[in-house]
Amino acid sequence: MNPAPSSLRSRRPLFYGLLCACIGVWGYVLLLVAQGISQGGMPTDVPSPPVISGDAPAAGPARPKPEATYRADFADPFVVPEAVLARPEAPRPRVVARAPPAPPPPLALLGIVGRTALLRDEAGATFVARAGDRVGRTHLLRVAPGHVVLRHEGRRVTLALRP
Repeated sequence: MNPAPSSLRSRRPLFYGLLCACIGVWGYVLLLVAQGISQGGMPTDVPSPPVISGDAPAAGPARPKPEATYRADFADPFVVPEAVLARPEAPRPRVVARAPPAPPPPLALLGIVGRTALLRDEAGATFVARAGDRVGRTHLLRVAPGHVVLRHEGRRVTLALRP
């Protein structure tokens, strides 16, 4: 069996010494905690650190520690300030009455054949029209697959084929 190198042999006493010191300190801390628990809490009479010559306390009477007080200037986030509650209401937007929508064109789309549309008016008359033709007061603007675009009384209207 090989003996440990001399460098390890020389470090063992140091390691064991530090280990014993740590265990001792830990035991002392546990003792203080146990005494504090048995006396109804942690000990409060911890001695103050020693005063070094350069750290002498200032001369004069000792000032009392300020007590915890409620700051009146602190804004409570859960209280709405009275200034906000007293604000006048914002003016409501005016509702402008719009003119009623124009009635739909008096035409129905019956079918589309190529670029030609088959339309029926209210009286039941059937018309064959292409883009650019007029049927009564309605102007046929475009014929597309499945729908036509008309101009009736100045507005664009799309009529689609019903399935």
